[in-house]
Amino acid sequence: MVGGIHHNSTKEFIIKSRKKMKESLREGYSALFDGNRAAIEKLFPMESDEPPVIWLKANAAEDTKERLRLLELILTHPYSEYQNMAAAILERENHYAHELSLPPSYKFWVKRRVEVVEE
Repeated sequence: MVGGIHHNSTKEFIIKSRKKMKESLREGYSALFDGNRAAIEKLFPMESDEPPVIWLKANAAEDTKERLRLLELILTHPYSEYQNMAAAILERENHYAHELSLPPSYKFWVKRRVEVVEE
């Protein structure tokens, strides 16, 4: 007995919780694959610090700022297999944002002199 709670009942609770989480994650990935963003919010209505849940919520987020915030949150979990994927997506997003901020490589408003060669 630990702190008034039987050790076996605590262990059973943890095992059941992990099993339920795995089932919920499986349902979440299936919903994401089907494009059902609302199902992910129903499965995980509260904030979570679990990287798989954050990953699902980030990929289901309709708001770009929220999506990026959640991906950045994954980076705070140093031993997560989701960290590399989130970092790659954020790097790509930053690259595209930078590309879009640059002026176009062509200048359609500048008239160019065209020489006509007659034979």
